[in-house]
Amino acid sequence: MKKNEKKGIAILTLALVIISIVLVVFAMLNILSRWVPRIINMSIIITLIALIAAIIALVLNRNRKKTLSTLSLLFSVLTLMIVLGTQWFQQKSFHDLINEKNEQLKNIEKETEEHFKWTKKDYVNLVVAEGQSEVTGSNYDDIVKQFGEPTSTHELSSGNVTYLEVVYDNMSSKNYKYIELKFTEQDDGNWLLTSKNAIGFE
Repeated sequence: MKKNEKKGIAILTLALVIISIVLVVFAMLNILSRWVPRIINMSIIITLIALIAAIIALVLNRNRKKTLSTLSLLFSVLTLMIVLGTQWFQQKSFHDLINEKNEQLKNIEKETEEHFKWTKKDYVNLVVAEGQSEVTGSNYDDIVKQFGEPTSTHELSSGNVTYLEVVYDNMSSKNYKYIELKFTEQDDGNWLLTSKNAIGFE
């Protein structure tokens, strides 16, 4: 092989190393973030090709001055280390982000469970006023004092009667529970329970 051809291999190796370094810089700067994994994988392939070319150049120039070939090999090894380090850092950052999100979800679920104080017994013990019956339904204010403010409330009227529909739920929890209560406003201003419905207490 001619001297110029051997020198050309070393130059090609350096060019591949430079391309790989540029790709790594793009990945480290998070440019085109959705393509970072592909960029890093491409960098690894190019760097491996550069490393092989550098070794070939070094072998072909074993009886001549090896400055350019040696530099090519050193840059190839260094670049490969940087690329692999970047890949490890990118994967670690991704896993740390996933762990952080999971921890946040666990905290939200815990807070939701702490806020949702209802049990099946509590729900069953709610008294519903029925028609002309003398049975007095559970009072809205008493329920709020015991179980806290509902998740949502909705007031509506039908003729001269005013209703209040409230919902208690633990939406962010794995064991989903839902309670819907309907109160009717009395002449004295109190809200008494006239219907109830629940999900998740089976």
